[in-house]
Amino acid sequence: MPDDFNVARDATLTDTVERLRAERFPHLDRQLVLEILRLHADGAAIDNLPRAIDELLSRRLGEVS
Repeated sequence: MPDDFNVARDATLTDTVERLRAERFPHLDRQLVLEILRLHADGAAIDNLPRAIDELLSRRLGEVS
């Protein structure tokens, strides 16, 4: 049962983040926001999180150019 609860909670969190992004920040890329959320959820070390986000942004900017 705890696994079901965590899956439901994660889905609800993702849905909430997506709704807020769409309503307040439609200019932000949906996939990018979800990837940053995943980095947080995966338990990336606090010291590594900013670097992981910077690398993600760099990759995304490289794809767009």
